[in-house]
Amino acid sequence: MIRTLLTILIITFFITPVHAGEVDGKGLECTRGDEQIYYRFSEGRVFLLQVIDKTPLRISENDLGLYYASVEKIWWTDQLTMHTELYRKSLKLDYGNSGLINYICQVRTPEEIETALQKEIDALKEKMKDNKI
Repeated sequence: MIRTLLTILIITFFITPVHAGEVDGKGLECTRGDEQIYYRFSEGRVFLLQVIDKTPLRISENDLGLYYASVEKIWWTDQLTMHTELYRKSLKLDYGNSGLINYICQVRTPEEIETALQKEIDALKEKMKDNKI
C-alpha cells in the first residue's frame, strides 16, 4: 500500500507537466548573431514583441498562442505551426519544426524589453531624420 502510494507520488512529481502560467509576467530577449527577438508571457500565452518599421514606428505585440511548461522546457506552436522550445536551464531556444534555428536567451522584465524596443525606435527615427520625403 505504501509502496503504491510512493510510486504514484514519484510519477506525479517527475512526469506531470508544470502548469502553464508560472512564467507569466516574465520576458525573454533572445539573440542569434546580431538578431534579437523578444517574447513576453502573460495569462498562459506567449507574445512576440518587435518594432514595426513602417510609419508611424511602433511596438507590435503578436499573440503566438498558449504555451506549455514542464520541468525541463517551455514550448509553444504559433499560427504558422512553427514549434518553439525553450530549455529552462540553458535558456537555449530552438525555433522551427526541426529546431534548426537556435537562439540564446536572457530573462528580461517587460520594462527592460520595452526600453530595448524603444531604443530601436529611436535609432530608426534618427536614421529617418535626413529623409527628403
